[in-house]
Formats: sequence, C-alpha cells, structure tokens
Amino acid sequence: MGKKQISFIFIFVLALTMINLVTAIIDVPVHEKSQKEKDCLKIGCFGKFESKCYSYGYIKNGTYCVDRHPYIFENGRYYFSDFINQSETGTSCIQGYECKTGICSNNICVNLTEQQNKVELLNANFTKLSQENLEIKQNLENLNSSVSETKQTTEENSNLIQKIAVFLKNLFAFSK
Repeated sequence: MGKKQISFIFIFVLALTMINLVTAIIDVPVHEKSQKEKDCLKIGCFGKFESKCYSYGYIKNGTYCVDRHPYIFENGRYYFSDFINQSETGTSCIQGYECKTGICSNNICVNLTEQQNKVELLNANFTKLSQENLEIKQNLENLNSSVSETKQTTEENSNLIQKIAVFLKNLFAFSK
C-alpha cells in the first residue's frame, strides 16, 4: 500500500473512533433518576434536597422552574426541566416569574419601584416647571402692566408738552 492509502485508512479509522466516542458520550446518562423524579420532570422540576416536585414557574431562592434543560430520555422522548436563575431588570422575559422583580411587561423585566420613582421625579419636575411657568406668566403680566402705565404716562407727558408749546406760541405770538 502507498502512503496515500495508509493516510486515508488512518483518517477513516480515526473518524469512526471519534463518531463512536461522541455517540458514547451522548448515551451516557447524567445520573440515574428515581421513578418519582422521572415522573416529576414530565410536569415540573424535582427538588433534589427536598425530594419534592415543583410546577413550572415555581419560584425558589431566586430561581424558577422552567422546562428548558434536558434530563431524562424515556419511551423515545426527552423531558426537560430545571431551576434557573431569575433575570435582572431590563432583560427579556415572557412570564413574571422569570424576573427577580416578579414583573414582566412588554417582554422586559421591570421594577415597579424604579418606575414609580421615575414617575414621581417626572411629576416633581412637571410641578416645578408649572410653577416656573406661572411665575413667568405673572412677570409678563406685570411687565405688560408697566408698559401700559409707561405708555399712558408718555402720552400724558406728550399732551402736556403740546399744551405748553401752544401756550408759549400764544404768549409770544405777534398779532397782525
């Protein structure tokens, strides 16, 4: 046999060995499960320490039961469930139990306390702006009043000057 044939056979045998290793890894169970645990994993999460079954969405110590992680293969079917950590505010969600705050709105974990604080801050700013707007309006009214008074005084002074001019004209006028 030539070098090319030996290399091909070696690669072929190596590939078969890798396939067998991967298959063996996939077929190895994580650990044997009791029938109680297997039955529980079909409908929820099994609490290993408590030996208790929890329904999907159950919240326990900052985690919740979800049907995402593969655990058992039985009758040709995989059953998925496990407790995973609850999400922080601002992360995506579908249900409230996925969030540490317990509230999922528009597919985002939200914190009502933070939202309420933001609303209160906006309300305080709006109130402050309203007061400032009222002060500005009062100042404008005062300014308009002052302008009106100044205009009236100016007109009165103008009329007085015209009267003085007429008086002086009449006083120093030459008669014909």
